[in-house]
Amino acid sequence: MKHKQLNLILGVLAMLMLGGVLLTQKKAADTASASKPLTSLAPDAVDKIAIRHPDKPEVDLEKKNGTWSLTAPVAIAADPFEVKSLTDLASAKVSSTIDDLAAVKLKDFGLDPPAYQISLNGQTLEFGGTEPLRYQRYVKTDGHIALIDDPQGTALDGSYAGLVSKRLLPEGAEIAKIEVPGLVVTRATTGPGWTSSPADTAASSDRLQKFADGWREARSIWNQGVSKMETPAKNPETATVTLKDGSTLAFQIAARDPQLVLERSDLQLRYNLPKTAIDQLLKLPALPGADKAADAAGATPVDKSGTQPAP
Repeated sequence: MKHKQLNLILGVLAMLMLGGVLLTQKKAADTASASKPLTSLAPDAVDKIAIRHPDKPEVDLEKKNGTWSLTAPVAIAADPFEVKSLTDLASAKVSSTIDDLAAVKLKDFGLDPPAYQISLNGQTLEFGGTEPLRYQRYVKTDGHIALIDDPQGTALDGSYAGLVSKRLLPEGAEIAKIEVPGLVVTRATTGPGWTSSPADTAASSDRLQKFADGWREARSIWNQGVSKMETPAKNPETATVTLKDGSTLAFQIAARDPQLVLERSDLQLRYNLPKTAIDQLLKLPALPGADKAADAAGATPVDKSGTQPAP
């Protein structure tokens, strides 16, 4: 009897030990699976991206000579920070996977149909819903469903506006002329200087250069798409920049308050800038010491027309 009990106890211990080994092996396998990135691509190796949202134009991006640009639906430089949120998907950390797709219903994971798709160098990632505990996102790719942290970035909302570079002018652009309401600044035909119209004896070369530099370096805080259904403003004021190569960029002044909004109708895009950009982009820089002189006199500065600026 005692011998039988001893054998039973030894058998139970052996089963427990075997169960522990299997559990350890399963955990190790899960860890190995979870440690794999979403794709085998390195983020730096990605040079083509396609984004597809239902009922919206496909957005295509391409990297050439280390620089990202949109190629559709518009052709323009891309914002490197926003593009990084896309290329980083290649190495996104996977917390768990479902490998037997025949055993599940894709609709239960928001993948039939997917909410949107992103292709990296031709490898398609289908994005579904989120799981309710950690709000991670289901992504179908390469024959399985992976669970990853919900991607960040305005690039994933279906609008290409957030992907467009925040720069108003192309990087390294050479300006030939700037036309804003009441002022035209033109690069001199010879030499590095500038001229202004109407002529202003106080418009020194330094002030004109600073004005041109302001446009060259101007960046929006954020970009906003413009719907084709929106009614355009009647007779909007326009700021036009002509580049050395002869191309022109026309910006409609959509708003000055509470912030400056410049619209590119050809791109269906609005650049939202701080209110202080009005002084930077729509008028010449103040004369040195002008504010101090006005304060000393106890007066409010006036423009050339004799009217006081709005508070």
